[in-house]
Amino acid sequence: MDRQNIERDNMEENEWGMVPETAEESTTLEAMDKLVIDMRAARDAYDLAKKASTEAHNKLEAIEALVINALNANKRTKYEVPGIGSVSISHRESYTTPKTPENKQMLFKYIQEKYGDSALTGMLSINSMTLNSWANREAEAGVMSIPGLEAPTATEVLSLRRK
Repeated sequence: MDRQNIERDNMEENEWGMVPETAEESTTLEAMDKLVIDMRAARDAYDLAKKASTEAHNKLEAIEALVINALNANKRTKYEVPGIGSVSISHRESYTTPKTPENKQMLFKYIQEKYGDSALTGMLSINSMTLNSWANREAEAGVMSIPGLEAPTATEVLSLRRK
């Protein structure tokens, strides 16, 4: 064992379980070559796995569309295969965040008038998930139209429950 490795063995690990590098340490060109080779191999493996994942996801989406179409054609929202599981269709409504300044102003005015300044402040940087959750609660409370928001789009969502 060389002096550097002995010194490293005696140093304390940081919170990530790594021994901190010292300022005097430098990486040799051979070590740097190995790091880049290892990085390239890891990147190639990642890209290959990502491509396989994308292909598998596309295949899954195509089959899910076929299942949804088959359920709809048979006027069913649920189907069970014994020993495998059941599939069911649910419908979700989603709202898009306002794009124009006018629509944003209308929405923010509505929130401020109905819920006050603190609610408005909490939603000024509203993201789509928060917007959808809030707008769905408004719809459940009987609000049919929210100023500044377009009508929601309904999406069929297929779920699979394994047995």
